[in-house]
Amino acid sequence: MWKTDERRARRALLLLLIPLVPLTAAPAFGLSEDEVLAALDARLPDLAALEARADEAQKAAALAGTLAPPALSLSREDAADATDTFLTLSQKLPLWGQRRLRREAATEEASAVSHEVARQRTLLRGSARQLFAALLAAQERCAALERALAVAREIERVLDERVAAGDAAHFELARARAAIATLERSHALRDAERAESAARLVRLLQPAADAASLVAEGTLAPAASLPPLGPTLERALAERSDGLAARARRAAAGTRHREARRAFLPQPEFELGWKRAESAAFEDDGYVLGVNLALPIGGRHRASLALAESRKTRLSLAEQALERRIAAEVEAAHAALSSLHASWSRRAESDALTPTARVLYDEGETPILTLFDAIDTDLAQDLDDIELRHALRVAEIRLALAAGKERLP
Repeated sequence: MWKTDERRARRALLLLLIPLVPLTAAPAFGLSEDEVLAALDARLPDLAALEARADEAQKAAALAGTLAPPALSLSREDAADATDTFLTLSQKLPLWGQRRLRREAATEEASAVSHEVARQRTLLRGSARQLFAALLAAQERCAALERALAVAREIERVLDERVAAGDAAHFELARARAAIATLERSHALRDAERAESAARLVRLLQPAADAASLVAEGTLAPAASLPPLGPTLERALAERSDGLAARARRAAAGTRHREARRAFLPQPEFELGWKRAESAAFEDDGYVLGVNLALPIGGRHRASLALAESRKTRLSLAEQALERRIAAEVEAAHAALSSLHASWSRRAESDALTPTARVLYDEGETPILTLFDAIDTDLAQDLDDIELRHALRVAEIRLALAAGKERLP
């Protein structure tokens, strides 16, 4: 285990040092999917911004539970021959539970932000996994074409010798070269797709890195089994982060509504202080005691309560709509993965045709066209197999994201 951790640490360090290496000297380096995700966590600015947003929400919740600072006032009044000096300290005290409700609502809103951040993080990592799968598939397509090209070029070499010896027709050599040209064009297109996939993945991880040096390590082997729809849907509805965020926001709206219902109760402001009265005839000190009450008149309380009710209703409806959308996403992703799993289980295992066709051609029992048909058929089967495995991997990732997880259980 420690050797694996050491290997991942070295590769993560290599990724961090890529911007410092001249592009002309950048060696090819391989990364597994886990190493890509680890590098993503270390480098992606979007993730840092999300974490900062969650931290800001937590601090806002802590602030909501604090008392307003007391107010210190110094005043002086002159009337006729008398002068009054006041020094008072006033403090608002929420006696009807509004402070507690405000703190609860802010905590629930902070929880909603944390769940939203978790959802965005899962989606970002899911996008990275899909980019990694695309690069793996592109590499395998290029490898399949390179194997077909190697066979075709070997046939061309043999035919060139036979034509020179008068044992083969020029048409056979021309057919081999036409097949090679077709394969080379296909390889160039597939290699361009590989370069694009690598560039997109590198751009996500480190904009200054050289995409040509990145090699995805791993396979596109599909999962052994398909998770059942019922438990997957239940977990998605109960545990998906955006659903939890909607639940927390609806709860916060309910708490704000309870707070608004208590707003008609006057919030007392207590005042305590010192007074000095001075005139030509006397001078005396005394104290000041007072209570200020804000009267709930003018309809503001009713308007605030109506706004809180409207927000509570809106967020409740939004939560219900999100639950329906989550169910639809899970069902659609599960149906797609189920169909692909069925195709994978029905696929027919067949031996490669090219070796047999080559023997038959060398013995003069089959024409050159049949040999290259065998090469094309083997290549098509390889590419179809890659496409199916890639589609399976992408469908697995999408079902995991729909279920609110990074990977399927």
